[in-house]
Amino acid sequence: MDTTTLRDYRQALYACFTRAGDALFEVADALLTTAQPQAFIELSQAAGFRRGWPSLYAAFRDGQIDRVALRRLFARHAPVPAPGARLVLGLGTSPIHRPEADTFADRTPVYAPNLPPGVAPTRPGWAFSTLVVLPDPVSSWTYTLDNQRVPSTETATAVGAAQVAGTLPLLPPRPLLVADGHYGTAKWLAATAALPCDQLLRAKRTAVL
Repeated sequence: MDTTTLRDYRQALYACFTRAGDALFEVADALLTTAQPQAFIELSQAAGFRRGWPSLYAAFRDGQIDRVALRRLFARHAPVPAPGARLVLGLGTSPIHRPEADTFADRTPVYAPNLPPGVAPTRPGWAFSTLVVLPDPVSSWTYTLDNQRVPSTETATAVGAAQVAGTLPLLPPRPLLVADGHYGTAKWLAATAALPCDQLLRAKRTAVL
């Protein structure tokens, strides 16, 4: 990304922060430039965070983001497919475990691998649904299009379908969506059958659709 494009991107990103924008913007810079921060205070000590440490609390407590504008911004800067090719999108749900954070609102049981035998493979936490553009050539890096928490009142299927439906109009025609077995279900197919994309899904060999 050249300097002009980066500057325009950052200005458009700042415009997406509709409340406590200065604090939110510098928190974003701090998260990008701090390697695996282990404590909240470490973010306030990042070189990109020029405000006082109380601004961290202002950002997370009071900050508001125009998610529709943010989605448009991410889609506008997504990679352009090669001539004759299509974008390949990936959709998945990832957990963040918070077993000791009793005051966190709306924790739900989320998947937790490598627990002792006989223990249910879940822990309290949050689940996040993420829609990305998969890179070509293949890389560990992706291009995020949308990221949303899955609240206890909804399912990953419902959240993911809404993400795809809201993002497709912003992308080149007829992308290919790939997803794992969590989405290879009749409910997912019913929720996304009318969407203008093709899908490659993993499904259980015993699944009945």
